Amino acid sequence: MLKVMIADDERIIREGLRNSIVWEDYDFEICGLAENGLAALKIMEKMNPELAIVDIKMPGLDGLTLIAKAAEEGLNTIFVILSGYSEFDYAKRAMRFGVKYYLTKPYADKDLTDIIESARCDIKNRQRETALLSSAIKNCETVLPETEEKILQKVLSGTLENDSSANIWDLLGIQIQNVRIAVFPCDNRLTPKQQQQATRFAIQALPNQNFRKCLSYQTNLVLIAGAINRNEMETACKKIGLWLQRQTGNPVFHMQSWTGNLKNIRGMYLQTVLCMKYGIQIFESETEQKPVFRFSQDGAELCEPDLYKDSLRLIRINLDRAAESLEIKDLQHLKGLCIASCLNLFAELIPDQTGDFVEKLLPIESIGEEEKLKKFAAILMMEAVATGEKFSKNDHSPTIRKMIHYIKSNLQFSNLSLAYISKEVLFMNENYIGKLFAKETGVKFSQYLTNIRIYKAILLLRSKQNYKIYEISQQCGFGMNTQYFSQVFKKQTSFMPSEFHKL
Repeated sequence: MLKVMIADDERIIREGLRNSIVWEDYDFEICGLAENGLAALKIMEKMNPELAIVDIKMPGLDGLTLIAKAAEEGLNTIFVILSGYSEFDYAKRAMRFGVKYYLTKPYADKDLTDIIESARCDIKNRQRETALLSSAIKNCETVLPETEEKILQKVLSGTLENDSSANIWDLLGIQIQNVRIAVFPCDNRLTPKQQQQATRFAIQALPNQNFRKCLSYQTNLVLIAGAINRNEMETACKKIGLWLQRQTGNPVFHMQSWTGNLKNIRGMYLQTVLCMKYGIQIFESETEQKPVFRFSQDGAELCEPDLYKDSLRLIRINLDRAAESLEIKDLQHLKGLCIASCLNLFAELIPDQTGDFVEKLLPIESIGEEEKLKKFAAILMMEAVATGEKFSKNDHSPTIRKMIHYIKSNLQFSNLSLAYISKEVLFMNENYIGKLFAKETGVKFSQYLTNIRIYKAILLLRSKQNYKIYEISQQCGFGMNTQYFSQVFKKQTSFMPSEFHKL
């Protein structure tokens, strides 16, 4: 039987969930009822339930914090969020932790049973997949290298589910944090026998004490190494390149990634392939432990795009100026510049989320118009800015967090100002609040307010609701003054709202 825990601070809800369905019919048994988040965490640590139904609002620990704590402790529990709050914001926050089941109070019994049945299938599939992988690894020692290669191919292709991909390294007994990969494009120039020889040679080229894996994937030879510095990796790559050249009769170039985490290996691979395809070089920052991506043309370093976080307008201006200074007229080269700009911003703002955003970069290959390309890159960078802000909000002081929350909750009001918020919301000195806001966010209040209003306008223009321009103007705090809204929008984005909508 599968174990389920129920956590809610209202007794009637806890008892109702326990008694509303016959749990045994769904292959579940109740392993604990908790009236607060702390009690729920203790039950989970002791019983390790496969399923937990938790209220979003509980004393001690709320539901989202409980889910985060469970993830930190490695508990492999599927969660159902139960809440009287139907705002999608809660669901989005829960999704950051892999939660996909959300039940709103009051709920119908059928809604509950549908979720329980779906969760049961997920748990069974997860157990089945884990058992198969574990069995293959433990019982097939003679074919373990081949098994590992197939698993790695699934990880690189993204065909493994997130949970399985995250756990696969534990199943393989691998716990390496600092990993580099190198990609050698072989373009089907190696026979199957040569591919086997190449993987063996590549592994032997690395120091023995390092974690070493090598496989053929797509048309590439992919080398994965842990606990290795860039110079050691480069020395090994040169040896491998010479060996491949002797086999194929042609030079075989390679691209080495920046240091990353095994759980982000797919994003690292995609990033490395993009850099290779579009002529982007990966450097180490001289001042910080961050990668630097520079667009190159014909192998010569030409440009490291400046990073602008202030607004969409500055991002667009940067792309335009960089393209002009490089005399870029070819769309392929412009794509390289856009990719380099995006990767630099991802590395600076969202290093732990870079893999997900690299996935979002892939559609750039199918874009065939310059303006659409620049718009795509600029919007993706704005999303990275917004994501970086969301994940760094805990770095802000309570005063600035309250201020940002008030701005976002009241964006439609045109009278929002630093003076108003300081006096009517925070009851603090305006000059002090202005300096504190600029220090913590890196941008003046007026620019921040304009940025967030225009960003919301972009989201509304991109939505499928077909809002009128005057409706967007009102929702973004410009009132009925659509002319002023259009002027500000064009200053920030280089487009009129009507033009942006058509792109």
